[in-house]
Amino acid sequence: MSRIKVCKVCGVPLLVSNGQTWDNNGVIYETKDPEHRMIFYESDNLDRLFTGIEEIIGLPIGRIVVECKSRLTKEYLEKMIPAVVRKAIYLARPATIAKRMANIAKAYGYGDVRVEEIYRRFGSEDYMVITVRNPYSFLFFQGDNLGGMEAATGRECTVESEKVSEDTYKIVVRIGVHPPELRERLHVKRYLLKPGSISMERCPACGIPKEVASFRWNLQDGIITDPETGRRMALYGNVGLEAVFKELESELGETIPDAVIEAQRRFVRETMSRKDWQEITPEGFKRMMAIRGLGMLTQMEIDEQHATVTIENSCIHLLMVGTLQGLYELITRKEDTVREWELKDNGDLTVSVRSG
Repeated sequence: MSRIKVCKVCGVPLLVSNGQTWDNNGVIYETKDPEHRMIFYESDNLDRLFTGIEEIIGLPIGRIVVECKSRLTKEYLEKMIPAVVRKAIYLARPATIAKRMANIAKAYGYGDVRVEEIYRRFGSEDYMVITVRNPYSFLFFQGDNLGGMEAATGRECTVESEKVSEDTYKIVVRIGVHPPELRERLHVKRYLLKPGSISMERCPACGIPKEVASFRWNLQDGIITDPETGRRMALYGNVGLEAVFKELESELGETIPDAVIEAQRRFVRETMSRKDWQEITPEGFKRMMAIRGLGMLTQMEIDEQHATVTIENSCIHLLMVGTLQGLYELITRKEDTVREWELKDNGDLTVSVRSG
């Protein structure tokens, strides 16, 4: 494994602390591109969430997830890296490309990534073979590499995948043609962010919040772990999830938002513990959200009959609704609750849950 540089004081990879800024308004953004918002969020539930949605609606969604994520990755890389630079990267030695891809993936918690082969004749036969052990999301990882290959080559590509062992997958990206129904449609709403005053103690060397530095980075396996919950984390763009949900709604209908919320509610009920949440304070929840880049908690009222939460600068709002409903049910031991939620034009999210 090539060496990944880390902060000498807190041990966080410099790819993370130099590349991202944790603002005091509950938002994480890429330092070089403040419009590109990131989240530091649990990743074990991503593919389980997609599977849960499939079970609820009775239809497969994997193709849409991969294609949507690839389009976003491609558009982002084309925005951030000039075409001449992207071409130079693709012309570089395969070892250079492999090292860079693996280091970023491992630092961000995407898994143990290895570029096995790059065939470059700058024609229709070009392809890239990648293996990944313990991917943060198998579907998102396919989309990331498909979009990256398209941005590098300037051509449309296809992706194939194969499970080669219990935790390892092989992905082959080739020059090819996308399904036409997903070529033109991707619209992600962005909000004007409100300022905040969330105080975070930071590493004196790299500036990252010390609470982020307390997470465990296993750079050999590309896994980040929350030491308090034991759950896996990853750093990725919130826009990917939001665009997937909008695309699913466009393709499959207005029932998708409720399906997403319900799938997340079930996941919370199945995987989280009541004791993890019953003693949490509004201030503690506010800090937890800020560390994850999920926005600013401005209201939190919970009793045995109802809960009301308001989040400014919110993102991945459907998951937040499902999470809050599931947590309320865990805390109160309620089995049947009713949820209501509103997302305002300025990005403020209010969620209310009450006993059924």
